[in-house]
Amino acid sequence: MNYEMTDANGNKLVLESGRPMPLRLFLKGQRPKLIAHYNPEQKVLILKRNSERHYHYKSKSYGFNYAILDSLEIEQVHLTIDKERFNIPFKAFESARVLNFSQQGFEVQKFLPVEIIRKYEMPTL
Repeated sequence: MNYEMTDANGNKLVLESGRPMPLRLFLKGQRPKLIAHYNPEQKVLILKRNSERHYHYKSKSYGFNYAILDSLEIEQVHLTIDKERFNIPFKAFESARVLNFSQQGFEVQKFLPVEIIRKYEMPTL
C-alpha cells in the first residue's frame, strides 16, 4: 500500500509499504530522499536529525515537514538527534512555529524549539 501526495510543481511525498513504512521525498530533478518512517498501528512517526545539518540556529529549533505532520495520524514522534533519542507527544507540536523557506516542494515546516524537545529525552542504553 503506497500513499502519495503531489504538490503543484510535481514534487511528491510517498509513503511506501513496509514495517515501519518508509516515507520518501521525490523532488523533480533530484534523487529521492528517505525522510522518515511511519508506524500506522502505533501512530508513530520516526525521524533522524543531524544537528550540523538540521539545527535552525536563529530559532533554536528543528524543522519537521508540515505536510507530513498534517496528513498522517500521529500520536508520538520518535526523534533521534545525533545519538540522543526523544519520544515527543504529537500535542507538543501545537507550539511549533510554521516557516516556509523555499518554493521547491513541501518546504513548509513546523519548527519545534530544542527546549521543548529536551523535555522528552529518553534514557540512553
